[in-house]
Amino acid sequence: QALRGDGTPFVLTGRLPASDDEIAFGRLSAHDIGTHVGDDVTMVGATGSQKFHVVGLVVVPGLGRNDGIGQGGVVTAGGFARVDDVSVPTAAAVRFLPGSGFPSYLAALYGPVAPDTYVPSAIVNVARVRPIPFALAAVLGALVLLTLAHVMLTSIRARRRDLAILRSLGAPRTWITRVVHWQATVFTLVPLMIGVPLGFIVGRIVFSSFADSMGAIHDAALPFLVILAVVVGVLALANIVAAVPARRARRLRPAVILQAD
Repeated sequence: QALRGDGTPFVLTGRLPASDDEIAFGRLSAHDIGTHVGDDVTMVGATGSQKFHVVGLVVVPGLGRNDGIGQGGVVTAGGFARVDDVSVPTAAAVRFLPGSGFPSYLAALYGPVAPDTYVPSAIVNVARVRPIPFALAAVLGALVLLTLAHVMLTSIRARRRDLAILRSLGAPRTWITRVVHWQATVFTLVPLMIGVPLGFIVGRIVFSSFADSMGAIHDAALPFLVILAVVVGVLALANIVAAVPARRARRLRPAVILQAD
């Protein structure tokens, strides 16, 4: 029952109840009782049993002890009275004007006032583990750079004779340096071209499945600009790592290498 402002549930499918014989369920509750939009359900309360028409699936807002999200349902105040006219409201969401001083007045009477934004416990638990994927990505990125450095050094060691022949034919040292950096760029860019789109697809599927399991909104954000910045940064780091193998390639002595062969 909204008196002023906007604290209505987020509608996933259908619409919110408009009359006293309509109800909208959280996605998990609707799944548990096997109901869909357009079905009729019988609700039983202190007053008796009443039939309701399911008009939507929503993300139920959490207030007080109700965590909401995918659990529970939403009816009008009159609809709730149809099944339970004994219970009284026990929670309300109120936003005060800045500088009104009323929150401190309520705190003096009733204790600490809840924060402006209510976060369900399920969302809090998800937020606690949020740094883990970033830490894992950092570790994997370091392993990638170490692997790249090892591959470049091994490649130059294995192709010392080829580089010596090119130097003997007149290839300048700057050309050898560019070859090493292009090899590092291609070696890094090809996995990125495969991994980034695949990561978007798999990540979207996993996130949607996880959000559906909580009954939350499953619209995943796709940070294209952030990913583009990460790709550019990885390529830059790859070329920085390739500077050491490129320096070794420049300092090869063609006469010594070819004489040894």
